[in-house]
Amino acid sequence: MRLLNGILLGCVLASSTIHFHEAVRAMGLAQNAQKSRIDVDSVDDLLEDLEARPEFTLVIAQRLRILNDPRAIKPLRKAFESSQDPKHRLVVASALLSLGDLRDIYFEYVSEEAWRSVRRGEPYPIQVDDDGKIGPQKLDPKFLSWCSERQLDPWNATNAALYEWPMGVAAAAFARDPRLAPAFERGLKASNYMIVVHSALGLAVLQDEQWIPHIIEAAKRVPAALRKTVAKPLLLFDSPIARNASRELIDDPVYIKAFEESLPKMLPRPRGNKGKNGENSPHRNRQL
Repeated sequence: MRLLNGILLGCVLASSTIHFHEAVRAMGLAQNAQKSRIDVDSVDDLLEDLEARPEFTLVIAQRLRILNDPRAIKPLRKAFESSQDPKHRLVVASALLSLGDLRDIYFEYVSEEAWRSVRRGEPYPIQVDDDGKIGPQKLDPKFLSWCSERQLDPWNATNAALYEWPMGVAAAAFARDPRLAPAFERGLKASNYMIVVHSALGLAVLQDEQWIPHIIEAAKRVPAALRKTVAKPLLLFDSPIARNASRELIDDPVYIKAFEESLPKMLPRPRGNKGKNGENSPHRNRQL
């Protein structure tokens, strides 16, 4: 699960000791164990790997989503049908939606997991001080109380709250399906700021400017240490309002430049022509 979140967003919340070490570990695993699959540009090679190495399905599906070639649709359908791993099925279904296969079975699978993430209601586990800073390895009393009421081990629940429970909305964020917008809107109001991060990204990927004020409001609501991470999806919009707000909220030109340079590795490539099966992206706005 940590590996997948590393692939999806990289070192999302490196502002605390826990987040930093876990994110670095995730990225290290991805780079060392599966580097060739993260950087591969050959759809044919990835499709061959998808069938031969199902243990790499998470990485391969994400890479196929980025390459945005409709030839991947049929093999990904097969991978979805054959996999017994819920995480694999979730990421494959999200990739299929992103590629333009809007079948109900894929949308319903992704939607159910996204709503599960945003409705759970857990508080953010790491304590935030009065200045909005996150203290290393110190759990929030509200989270401890929430765990006690449910008889959950706090440290196991912390790992789940940071990496496992947001997985549904994290995968949904890359599906590029406007039908998921209500789940993201709900997620912006979540007490777990990881849910807020993924929800803001999901709305930005949809490229509907009506969501810009909602993302700005969410970025202002979260603790100062997390504001950059929630605000950076605003940079995806070709909108003066969004870009001005992002620069004000982030206030870090180096951070903004690094994020903008990372976009080609995270977002789908423009599809210049129809694929062999004639399928195009269903989304009319900016190609993401």
